[in-house]
Amino acid sequence: MAEPRYYDVRRVAGEATHIDIDNGTIETAGTSLFDHVVVRVLGKNGWGVLTLDESE
Repeated sequence: MAEPRYYDVRRVAGEATHIDIDNGTIETAGTSLFDHVVVRVLGKNGWGVLTLDESE
């Protein structure tokens, strides 16, 4: 296997809020948290990206 030209590992954590509106009426609303690890690798043929959910 060839060595990557570049790689990085990141932790991405945050919060997302969603609101579903139908004809001016709020149908659902909520907030969710996320916590992921993202690995990016630049190889001979291009980029590869892997995302892992910390809850797994």
